[in-house]
Amino acid sequence: MLALCEATPTAQHQPSPEDLLRTGAHLGTLGFSLLDSLRWLQQFQLASGSASTTSRRALRCLALRHACALAIALLHASKHPGLAVKLRRAREWAVSTLQQMLRMPAQALLVPEAKNEGGCGARSRFCKQERELLLACTKESCQLVHAMHFGSVARTHDAFAGLLGCFVSTVDILAIWRKAHRQIK
Repeated sequence: MLALCEATPTAQHQPSPEDLLRTGAHLGTLGFSLLDSLRWLQQFQLASGSASTTSRRALRCLALRHACALAIALLHASKHPGLAVKLRRAREWAVSTLQQMLRMPAQALLVPEAKNEGGCGARSRFCKQERELLLACTKESCQLVHAMHFGSVARTHDAFAGLLGCFVSTVDILAIWRKAHRQIK
């Protein structure tokens, strides 16, 4: 509730689109928490109603939260200079690589020499801040599809939704592991 109070614009402050999206994300989280608690009470017959229906409603609130968080991440990414150009180059590279793989699979397995592009390092086409923005957008997109699938807003294959959940979990675990690894050194 405190995060919602902090995100709510005051009368003196004109709300920005990011403020409104943060408020929507907090409301989605609040709705999810309340409905998930109600679902637990229904599961133990302490509250009336269907636990499965309440669960789907809770996941729809979670999907709202992820949609708002994705919009915030995209808003931040759109403010980053040159990211759109790099994304277009990366997409062109991916398309040409896939086409080459289809034509000459043996040649496609060879690793090309790395090129240094403007201080972003030889290993990557994107600098650290750009990678973090892209990862945030990708994670929120995956979580949005995952929540929409299990909230019965959009139907995908269960295996696909599970794969998206595994991807997000792996990314989160790797971040925690790297942080712990740095603290040990």
